[in-house]
Amino acid sequence: MFLVSVLRKVGLIFCILLGASIPTVAAPDIPGEYKQVHSGTTNSVRNELVDNAKFSDRGENRYWTYSFSSPPGNSRYTRIRFDQIRVPPGLTFSVRVVQLPAGSKVAHIPAEMFGASDTFVTELLPAGDLRIELVSNAAPAGLSFRLERLLWQTAPPLAVAESPVFTYRPVQSLPAAHPAVRAASSVALLHVGPTDVTCTGALIDAKTVLTNYHCVQYSLSFLQSEASPNPSCADIVVEFDYLTRNQHGASSKCLAIRTDKALDAALITLDPARIKLSSGADRLPIAIRPAAEGPPGAVSLLQHPVGLPMSLIDGCSNKGVEGIDILHDCLSSSGSSGSPLLDEKMQLAGLHYKGAYPDDWTGIQMINDLAANGPRYNRARSGVEVARFLNP
Repeated sequence: MFLVSVLRKVGLIFCILLGASIPTVAAPDIPGEYKQVHSGTTNSVRNELVDNAKFSDRGENRYWTYSFSSPPGNSRYTRIRFDQIRVPPGLTFSVRVVQLPAGSKVAHIPAEMFGASDTFVTELLPAGDLRIELVSNAAPAGLSFRLERLLWQTAPPLAVAESPVFTYRPVQSLPAAHPAVRAASSVALLHVGPTDVTCTGALIDAKTVLTNYHCVQYSLSFLQSEASPNPSCADIVVEFDYLTRNQHGASSKCLAIRTDKALDAALITLDPARIKLSSGADRLPIAIRPAAEGPPGAVSLLQHPVGLPMSLIDGCSNKGVEGIDILHDCLSSSGSSGSPLLDEKMQLAGLHYKGAYPDDWTGIQMINDLAANGPRYNRARSGVEVARFLNP
């Protein structure tokens, strides 16, 4: 029982067996990380250069095609990244992706969208057999680009607990009347950058998702434009309703972004038409705890640990307030960054941003530290500070 108590305190409860190693991802410029992002995507670098020499009439106004298949196994989605894009002014064409063998269109990218930057990353596309097609009324003279890589996320197998205590509860398993089910429709899985790092976020108005700044640092588009007045975030996709393996939820690419590095917070603007509920109704934002109510006592987390379907961690406690942080003992893991810390009414009370221990610590190190120094706790920025960021 002592070991169980220790493990609960240090948060070493969610240990999973995925059948393959999970790569450790260090944030680009913040050493000694406690950050909780996850990258488990299969990358296939192609480096296929496409220019005038590759263009030929292949029928049906297609001047270049590229077919590929998802890796063997259970791929959940596909993304495609292009770079080195050069589009002559006034050139008319489109890039489309079709699913084989039926040839049904799953993506259509007009010239002005494809050529808006020198890189382009698609939204989440179906897995399986796909073909990219360059469509034009004539050979698109002067157009050039590189098919840089293909990305797939394979749905992980079910988590297996290695600890006697396992308190992650899949949202899909909760009764329909559970208050977390309503809140879950406002929580999203973020796919960030060319390596598809995943974090969690929460919808706080009709078109805005709140997450951590350190998550968006994995966006190459953002890193290359952060100093500009309107930084790009075109390689970030936000996906809602990922509740079961193989499910592909409503998603939108990031259209605009505002950040606060010191607060470790980011606001991502989406297309609200792309994230409607399956019923066609508008998706409702998560409720925010009124500042007048003060910090909550009982707290919980809705999150996508290691990119898995959404889980609830409840039965947690507010362990105190330190500066602008709420200390809490909700279990978390890679992928939990950006999760909403919720009160007993499932209102957003804080923004989870930091685990209790460095990412590279072993369980033995955590237990030894606990014995020597007492418990440490996870951290969330308080809802009061988050509200100030939301309404500058």
